[in-house]
Amino acid sequence: MNGKYRDAIADASEILMEAMLDDVDELTAQGRQLDGKVRDVVFRLGLLLVRNLYVALQQRLISQGKEQGFTVERRPVVTFNTVFGPVEVESVYLYDRQRGKGRRPLKEVFGVVGDGYSDTVERALTDFGIEKSFGRAAEQFEEHYGWEIGRTTILRKTEQLGEEAETFLEERFEQGEERYSQPDAGAPKAERMITSLDGCMIRTGELMEAQQAAAKAENDDRRKKYEQLPPDKTVRFEEWKEVRTGLARRPGQVDPIFVCRRGDYETICRQLFGAAGLQKLGFDTEVVGLIDGAFGLKEAMELSFANLQIILDPSHLKHHFYEAAETLGLEGEAAKGWVDDYFDKLADGHVLKVVAELESECGKQSEDSAAFERLERLIKHLTRFMHCVYYREYKEDDWPIGSGEAEAAHRYIPQERLKISGACWREETLNPMLALRVVRSNGWWDEFWESEHERRAA
Repeated sequence: MNGKYRDAIADASEILMEAMLDDVDELTAQGRQLDGKVRDVVFRLGLLLVRNLYVALQQRLISQGKEQGFTVERRPVVTFNTVFGPVEVESVYLYDRQRGKGRRPLKEVFGVVGDGYSDTVERALTDFGIEKSFGRAAEQFEEHYGWEIGRTTILRKTEQLGEEAETFLEERFEQGEERYSQPDAGAPKAERMITSLDGCMIRTGELMEAQQAAAKAENDDRRKKYEQLPPDKTVRFEEWKEVRTGLARRPGQVDPIFVCRRGDYETICRQLFGAAGLQKLGFDTEVVGLIDGAFGLKEAMELSFANLQIILDPSHLKHHFYEAAETLGLEGEAAKGWVDDYFDKLADGHVLKVVAELESECGKQSEDSAAFERLERLIKHLTRFMHCVYYREYKEDDWPIGSGEAEAAHRYIPQERLKISGACWREETLNPMLALRVVRSNGWWDEFWESEHERRAA
């Protein structure tokens, strides 16, 4: 800290202490809350100091403007929200008649506009808004800073910053792509990279007329519910939308780089590739891809990564086997034995044998039966992932075989905030919110705000 600041703070603290000691009885009554009393005083001091600084600094800018031929035309008073609270200050408008140019120095230099918010306030609002419900965020902001901001303001500011976070992430992951395509000869690349992707569902809602909702409903019961309402009645049409969470890390690395968004597999896999590039992915890096069996994901991963070994999450595959066992009338230990027998064969590399046995079992079923249909789907699924289920071999090579890391990441990136009780999101707000959560989870929060300050200054 600047030495002059330290001396001024010491002098100010002495003055404040003497003033406060005039009310010894009141201070004594504060007991363990004395620091809270001091905080209130310091916040009032901060509010006054910020206002006086705006006034003094603007006066210097006015003087500089006059030297350049500007004159003061108007002195409107605006209210600007600082971390210490709202301040009222003149925002002088300067005009150069000869050149026909105008200036608002307080706005141009410090971003002071009527009913605006400082970057410090917006960062605090976002800090709370991406962790708690917007209502609770408003309460916490008031608890911490001593003045009130409405929940809708926090919602709006958080979503706006989320759009900037999306841009920040896109640029950051592009850096990872560039590091891969233009490697630094002096920087060693990773021998192995572990990647994983998994999905979860988030509730969304859209306001529309009942007749629109009825046309959009996917099942008869839901459609009838809307058809019983007046056609022009406004309803909230709710749907569950999938978001994907992924990660990239080197073996033994504690903190991976995360990706999370709603959208097509091509985009999320491109981000995952960029994340791996930031983790020293190279042309010769052996990449392990842990995924579930979602249609299209395997193919998108294969397009994104060279030297890729896809591993199908075994719990996902077991779920398919157990569903097939159920259609065959197997339950309890019988079903478990049936599934375990097939998994032992898969682990030993006998995938073709398993497929042949399932085809034989399928041939014994009536073609219009549930068992035939389910076995046929299992065979197609297993055939598609034929080279992704050698679990014993993977373990011997010290590869992870489950997508548990990505599933855990779901809990603290999208679900911890977007799936809180009662939460229902507009679909277009999902990715901005997720972008902020990813920036925070990847430890890029300070860098994001530095880039945001630079963008606003520019």
